[in-house]
Amino acid sequence: MQTRYFSTGLAPLELEISYRTLFSTGKKHYTNELAFLVVVRGEASLNLNGSELLLAAGDFCLVQPYHIRYFQLPSHQHLELIEIRFSLGLALLLSQNKQAYNSIMQKFQKFFPIVKINDTYLQTITNYCRWIITENQSTKSSLTQLNLSLIAFLSSIYTTAIPQARKVQLKSNAGSSLQLLQIYHQEKLSIQKLADKLQISTADFAQNIQQLTNQTPKQQLNQVRIRNAAALMIFDDLSLNAIGRICGFQSEANFYKQFHLQYQQTPQSYRQYLINLQNQLVSLDGVKIIGYLLEHYSENLNLAQTATDLKTAPTKIQQLVKKDFNCTFKSLITDLSLNLAQNYLINSDLTINQICLKSGFQDLNTFTRNYKKKFHCTPSLTQKKAIQKKRC
Repeated sequence: MQTRYFSTGLAPLELEISYRTLFSTGKKHYTNELAFLVVVRGEASLNLNGSELLLAAGDFCLVQPYHIRYFQLPSHQHLELIEIRFSLGLALLLSQNKQAYNSIMQKFQKFFPIVKINDTYLQTITNYCRWIITENQSTKSSLTQLNLSLIAFLSSIYTTAIPQARKVQLKSNAGSSLQLLQIYHQEKLSIQKLADKLQISTADFAQNIQQLTNQTPKQQLNQVRIRNAAALMIFDDLSLNAIGRICGFQSEANFYKQFHLQYQQTPQSYRQYLINLQNQLVSLDGVKIIGYLLEHYSENLNLAQTATDLKTAPTKIQQLVKKDFNCTFKSLITDLSLNLAQNYLINSDLTINQICLKSGFQDLNTFTRNYKKKFHCTPSLTQKKAIQKKRC
């Protein structure tokens, strides 16, 4: 079976959500992005790097760019799943720390965790994805905050459940060569070193990469390094030279040369392109702030407590929020809470009072007033329209 390579060309902070119903065995492929897979209904075998993994309703897993995969379905059966494909810009939030990044990547070298989520989490993820799709269709604008929040939410569920997850041992085969090259791309590599790790000859290693990618190991390594470098450029507190070093380039000249070969522009011009895209550059501290707010949004959040928990001065937090999200700290909390409230109104069976409290508002009048100001309708009208739409 021929291996296909796919890339949706996502911008660094973009993601793509698809609801899929599979009725037959798929094509063998790998992608340039990561993807969370959430099985909604049915069961099928996921062939991952030559290993067969049985997935059923409630199974939740993360596939990496080095995972060569396809679904195998028995006749007269189907599988319903949600695929959240996202760029490395949303995934490499820890990559400025080489040691931490390598530690995370190497955990998945020998096994593949499959997390089982309950019906509540399954429904929440489904609703969350529907909400982002609806927002994308209605606003046609940057959804950086929502995209970050979804990936942060899914990552939190996944990493928390990994100790109890079903861990499948992956076979060592041609796919292992691609996996190893991507995991260790930050190091000073040689084909001999990688081949020794798999206990195969350098010729076999090169042949594995050539068969899978139609590239030499050196070409594939440069592609992986530049892909990750492009993703890291969303973090404006990382210099271009630092990004090159993080991604494994030993010289600035080679980094710039390889970047131009893949993107037909310099790293500086690509970063300028990101600046011109609304909300495509953020700081690492800005990401930490939004992550904290998403974790604690249902509480009575305030600047002082947030500053204490994040070990950052209140004035620094205000400056970061203004720079990264172009608003005040208070308005960021309010906007985030209202967005989450709208999701609950459309996709949950909670009462408006319950949604008010769950979204972090202390009284119904304040909630209704702010909601009407943002969405130009009342919470009750939003909920009523959602119920009517479901009945149609």
